[in-house]
Amino acid sequence: MRAFRCFDVHVHMDLGTDVDRVAGEARRMGCRLGISSCGAMFHQPDNDAVADAIERHPDVVVGFGYVALGRGDGPGTVRTLHSQGFRALKVIAPKKSYDDKSFYPIYAQAEKLGMPILFHTGVLARMDTWAAQHGWTEMAKLDWPKLDISSDRMRPMCLDAIARAFPGLNLIMAHFLSLGRRDEAAALLMHHPNVYADLTTPSGAATRARAKAYARILRDCWPFTDYRKLLFGTDLFTHLSGIKRLKAGIKAINWLLDELKVTRDLRARIMCQTAEQLVGLTGP
Repeated sequence: MRAFRCFDVHVHMDLGTDVDRVAGEARRMGCRLGISSCGAMFHQPDNDAVADAIERHPDVVVGFGYVALGRGDGPGTVRTLHSQGFRALKVIAPKKSYDDKSFYPIYAQAEKLGMPILFHTGVLARMDTWAAQHGWTEMAKLDWPKLDISSDRMRPMCLDAIARAFPGLNLIMAHFLSLGRRDEAAALLMHHPNVYADLTTPSGAATRARAKAYARILRDCWPFTDYRKLLFGTDLFTHLSGIKRLKAGIKAINWLLDELKVTRDLRARIMCQTAEQLVGLTGP
């Protein structure tokens, strides 16, 4: 079996994606892709498209099944996704706060099946604005006020009660170091052994100087040298940004880790090994 050197835990399959091309390029780079697809609200297909990608490229594609919290999905959705080969879940834009008790049966099922959950945390981009910018005309039909999206329901601190109630469930906070969520996210990483965070935000550093600035921010909000619970991720859209975003993200995070002076073993854990363990591809 091919040894992978990186695992991007935060990849979106958007409309127009050539899955075979994307998977082939990622395979040549030695990178697994943790792919989710969250439906029309995000200019993306649904879970079935990811299930097909898993079947076609099981070595590269790791499915993060989308669960629409408060929008019709329940524990049965989790069981179905697990049976389709998904190894993890993705949640975003809930109708209630992440820690609302009505979602606990979903989390309990994920814990039972050993499926970690990637939570969007912090401010969510205005997808109606994105649609206009990119010419995604089909999204103009969506009733955005009725969709009822609030970033306050996705604050990192909403994961505190979940981590306590489900100690066997691993939670991944997306977008660590972004504005509006750094301090809460850092506190959760410190106190909860089952909470992790992805590095999608610093993966966007276009220069070594910018990566160095992110390293300073990280040290300010996380005054420790234990970075074992940080995970490589880019938040790339497989059609819109493609593999070039993955290549740029790998370079940016390696710059960041250079600045943090991490060991070779720790770099391997951040870039790949910890994520592989979380989704059950390797043992602890």
